[in-house]
Amino acid sequence: MADCFDIYMFPAAEGDCFWIRYGSAGVFHNILIDGGRESTADLIKEFILQLPEQERRLELLVVSHIDRDHIEGILKLAGDEALCLETEDIWFNAYHHLQDEIMGAVMGEKLSDSIIAREWPWNKGFGGYTSAVKLADDGGNRDLSLAGGMHVTLLSPDSAKLLKLVPRWEKECQKVGLLPGLEVEVRPPVPADYEEMGVIDIDELADSPFARDNSVPNGTSIAFLLEYGGKRALFAADAHPDLLLKNLQGMTAESSGKLQLDVFKVPHHGSKNNTSKELLDCIDCPTYLLSTNGSQFHHPDSAAVARILKYGGMEKVLVFNYRSNENEVWESQEWQEQYGYRTRYPEIGCEGTIKLSLLPED
Repeated sequence: MADCFDIYMFPAAEGDCFWIRYGSAGVFHNILIDGGRESTADLIKEFILQLPEQERRLELLVVSHIDRDHIEGILKLAGDEALCLETEDIWFNAYHHLQDEIMGAVMGEKLSDSIIAREWPWNKGFGGYTSAVKLADDGGNRDLSLAGGMHVTLLSPDSAKLLKLVPRWEKECQKVGLLPGLEVEVRPPVPADYEEMGVIDIDELADSPFARDNSVPNGTSIAFLLEYGGKRALFAADAHPDLLLKNLQGMTAESSGKLQLDVFKVPHHGSKNNTSKELLDCIDCPTYLLSTNGSQFHHPDSAAVARILKYGGMEKVLVFNYRSNENEVWESQEWQEQYGYRTRYPEIGCEGTIKLSLLPED
């Protein structure tokens, strides 16, 4: 049986949830990256129960950071005693094991309790229970290998990003109850700088001034590159573009001066503050994943998509796991011909779900 390196985008509302399946000769391995919202957990569980029993073990479970659209589904899965899910390692930065880079939140504390109760290995690849998933002390990338030949290169976070969480997370841990919005679904206000899309000038948007994301939780995102079977996929979570750029530039020793990728999970659901021209200039990638239904902050931002269209390579595919008012505008045939791209949306009745196979299928 041929090798497989498959990426499943799960319905995560405005968040992220990716299942990675890789392997050969009938021996497959699995990675779960984030869990989307609480409702996403039911879909993940259904997917797991359809797998052969021998495949219901994860090589790696990553909780990129403690934003509810990434952690909430994992929190529900971890608390599901009826689900016999095991993992070789879980990457998750919580309050108690950052020592000098203390961080934490009520949702994080609850997940911590569940990890301990399940006796899951914790940050094993970085030294274990008391160690954080972070870049080397000198800021350099960290390289690890998983069973089955999967290579992982960590790109974020670093100590500086983690340290900025101290005041905010200590304050959160003093509160009674859960993080705001955990128990009651409250639609956040429309961002002050949000504008309804009118006539779009792609070139103007692509070259509009870039203001970097400085959200503290986003800066702690665990972002990494997966390499298997000669293919590369970059999962950027909600990482800050400055740290991604710094560490990607350190890897661009190839002749083109760009890092060759096969898939780029666009950071922060296509926020205009996380995808810069400079970031796109250092990679060569044909496929961009945008995970969001646009329900909370109207992602993807038109400026971020415009930058991908203008600076994201000659031939590219924008993969949206939902159809939304924010992304259907990019179906324009005129723009697709002018900027060398095409779009992919989920099949009817499969909103939120898309499968990509990076290696040829038999």
